[in-house]
Amino acid sequence: MERALLFALALVLALPVSARNRDTEEAAIDAHVYLSSSAALRANVLDVQEEFLPDGTLRIHLLGAAKTSRDTKLRYRVLWFNESGIPIKTVMSTWKPITLRGRRPFDITGISPSPAATDYRIEIEPQP
Repeated sequence: MERALLFALALVLALPVSARNRDTEEAAIDAHVYLSSSAALRANVLDVQEEFLPDGTLRIHLLGAAKTSRDTKLRYRVLWFNESGIPIKTVMSTWKPITLRGRRPFDITGISPSPAATDYRIEIEPQP
C-alpha cells in the first residue's frame, strides 16, 4: 500500500504543469499563476483554489510540489486587482521568500486586502 502511494505521488510530480515554450520568459499555469521559466523547472503547481469569505474578501490557496531533490529558494507575490482589472496597491503584494524542500509539497495562501479585490495573479520566480 505504501509503495503504491509513493508511486502515485511520483507520477503526479512527474506530470508537466503545462506545455511551455522554452523561449518564453514566463509559463502561465492558468489565468492566475505565472512561473518564470527557471521557476517552472523547479516547481509544479498542482491546484489553485479560491473562496470568497463572508466579509467579501477573497482567499486563495496554491498547492505545489518541488520537482527537484535539492532544496530550492524561490520567491512569490500575489497581485490583487479590482473588478475593472486595475491593480490594487498594497504592501501585501511584496515579494516573499519560500524554500521548496526536495520533492515535497508546498503551499501559498493569501487573503485579499479588501472586498474590492475580485481577481489576483500569483507570480513565482527564483530569489535574486
